[in-house]
Formats: sequence, structure tokens, C-alpha cells
Amino acid sequence: VDGNGTLDILIGGSNSFAVVDFHGSRMSPETLTLTDSADTTSAGVYASDIDADGYPEFVGNFSNNRLCIWESDYRQKAGYPIAFADRSRTLPFTAKSNDNNWYIYSATDNGKLFRNLLSQPPLPNPAYTWNTEFADFKRSASIDPGDLDNRYRSSELFVPGELYIYPNPLKSIYNQKLTVNVMPTKDTILELSIYDISGTLLYRQSSPVKAYLKNQDAFNIPTEKLSSGVYIAIVKNDDVSKRFKFSVEK
Repeated sequence: VDGNGTLDILIGGSNSFAVVDFHGSRMSPETLTLTDSADTTSAGVYASDIDADGYPEFVGNFSNNRLCIWESDYRQKAGYPIAFADRSRTLPFTAKSNDNNWYIYSATDNGKLFRNLLSQPPLPNPAYTWNTEFADFKRSASIDPGDLDNRYRSSELFVPGELYIYPNPLKSIYNQKLTVNVMPTKDTILELSIYDISGTLLYRQSSPVKAYLKNQDAFNIPTEKLSSGVYIAIVKNDDVSKRFKFSVEK
């Protein structure tokens, strides 16, 4: 779903969902929890570019008869969730109606069919298409997508635009955690060093990272040791280094 040329795992709960990359690291934010509600209905979730913007949305039927859609950045899509009159434990689907409009449909347990108008036709993409589905009671399925495109492919060690730290600045109102997003183009070991503005080394850690993943759990920065100010971070392996600044406001 992140366009890096590898398959990811989507896990649906009764209220929300999670996305896990092929190395087992969670890609979706922790705010999307998988806790169950009293109505523990879940039809699963799948990825599809239903608004033809070039990025997949996450689509599923959830508890309390809700059709939910999240954008690729995990924010709820405008106009959703939509609550229907009856429960659905099947995945929503898109289709063109005889009025020449495209709709997203939910088939309910009692045989009714509800639909919601889409603003434009969804964008077909083999990466988001199920080629083989097994209609057993476990709702399991398999897919053989063939070769997937990697929109991050680069000749540089660090994928441009995919090396940063957030939140920046780190403010007192935030959860006191700094996350380093670093996407290399090959498996390697990276070293992260953090200096204060005078050049004093405050923190250093080496960690293995995987190619074309965001590796957001690779480094654990001790924010309790950082006072208000501007800092310089340097990320490097044996051949290449990158530096960037971030600030802390306590």
C-alpha cells in the first residue's frame, strides 16, 4: 500500500484497522487501535484507489453498521463513516450503475444492498486487485499480484524526501517521542548521531534498517535528555551521510 514494491498486511478490527509491512513493523499510527466494541463486527479491510488520486484508500465495513474509508495518510476520508440500517460482514465493493455513476456498495447480512455515490470512477490497479478469493467462513483469500511498482526507487542511498524527524519542533503538548523516518535503498546499518548547536555529541545509536521501508522504530531517542533548543542529527553508513536540524520546545 505504500508503493515500495512489496506486499503489506492489512488487519481489520471491529472499529479500526492496522497495516504491517513485510518485515512485521506496524506502518499505521497507534491512534488506529484494534480494540473491539460491544458489536464486534468486522468484515476486514482492503486497499483501493477509489478516488483516482494515485494513492490507495483503506475501505471496510465495521461495527455499528459503518462503512469507513481512510485516506492513504490514515485520516478519515471526508464524508465517512456512513451508517446503514443493517449490519454487513462482507467487504464493500465498487461498481458502475445503470445510471452511469460509480457507487461503493455494502451487502448486508439480511440480503439488502446499500450504496454511496463516488465522485469519480475508481482507478484500477493490479496491486489492489484480488485475483483469487476463497469464500470460506474464515473469509480468507490469496493474491498473486506479480511485479509491483516501486515509486521510491532511487540511485541514492537515502530516498529523497524520506529522511526526516517528527514532530519538529517537539513541543511540550505532544507525546514526548521523536521518530526518525529513514528509507534507504538497500539493507544496511545506519548510525544516528545527535549534537547540540555547539557541536557536543548527545546521543549515538547504530541500527540495522531495511530497504524501501520507513524504519520508524530503528532509533530510540532519549527525549528526556533534550532541553529546549536546536539540534543537529546526522545519519550515515560507511559511505554516505545526511544531516538535518530539529528543535525542542519544552
